[in-house]
Amino acid sequence: MASLHALTVNSNSDQIPFLSAGQGLSVSAIGHRFPWSFVYPTTPWSQLSAILGYINTVRELRGQTIGFLFPDTDYGNEPIALLEALSKELEFEIALYPTRKEDLLDQSLQWFHIRKGQPDWIIIWDDGGAMSTVAIKRAINIRFPKDRIIGNTLSGSQLEFSSIGKTANGFLAVNYTAIGRNFPAFQKIVKQAANMARNLASSSDQVGSVAYNRGVLSAVILAEAIKVAQDQTGTAIITRTDMRYGLENIRLNQTKLSELGLSAFSADIIGSCLDHEGGAVYIQQWNGSRWEQRSEFVEPASLFSRSLLEHAAAALASEYPDWEKLSCP
Repeated sequence: MASLHALTVNSNSDQIPFLSAGQGLSVSAIGHRFPWSFVYPTTPWSQLSAILGYINTVRELRGQTIGFLFPDTDYGNEPIALLEALSKELEFEIALYPTRKEDLLDQSLQWFHIRKGQPDWIIIWDDGGAMSTVAIKRAINIRFPKDRIIGNTLSGSQLEFSSIGKTANGFLAVNYTAIGRNFPAFQKIVKQAANMARNLASSSDQVGSVAYNRGVLSAVILAEAIKVAQDQTGTAIITRTDMRYGLENIRLNQTKLSELGLSAFSADIIGSCLDHEGGAVYIQQWNGSRWEQRSEFVEPASLFSRSLLEHAAAALASEYPDWEKLSCP
């Protein structure tokens, strides 16, 4: 995750489109500031917003203490500015539990402080490792309620949670694709992969898993962007500028998803020059053997003002004197 900052900056200087679905820098959603970086369908800030929104539906945020367990890296620290701003606006307390990289698979010190502080909820900001499963084991040791632990998209892996099964029952996480494999497009993918004698995941239990489905959505986004660019230029050979145009003009609404054999696979993803996020997320819950959807899709910036993100985007861009900024129509 540490390289996301560099990749985002390099995409601007190199003028090469960069898609980091659901994991890129939140400021990349501001298209005129970051014309070459895309984070369809969600940013870390929107994930945090959705998490806080879900907590608020269970019990009003005001007066609660929200623990934030995170890797002490650029990626882990990124959402804190939003968390602090929302805590003031919505009148809840924050307890920060930074974790060094070498301690992510231990977390004993962090959960010692959690046991002492007794926050009402724990938000886990996983960086794609086994941070969440370790946290579940620590939570069980101190009898912290698992249905009061909620993670970002990288916390919601099928493979990792299958390894601990029923012990993780109740854990919550953010997701942005449908769960399962019951889609006509998947049948075509599996058949094509089998014919080509590759992609072993297509013949395994991983088809329909969280990570697999997110990979499918990323492929769909890129394929649709290429098609939009080809239709616009009238040629099969497109340039990097054409690809950026395609990414900014994708229209993955429910009608289009149904045409692709992916009905209700995600919320609408609508691109634009100004908005390089253009999607939505929901909350899922582990039932002991699989994930289940627990909330409706939540639109970006449902709890925070986009002006906060605009300010953060301007601040980062100002660090680079030759940063390219576009004027959107």
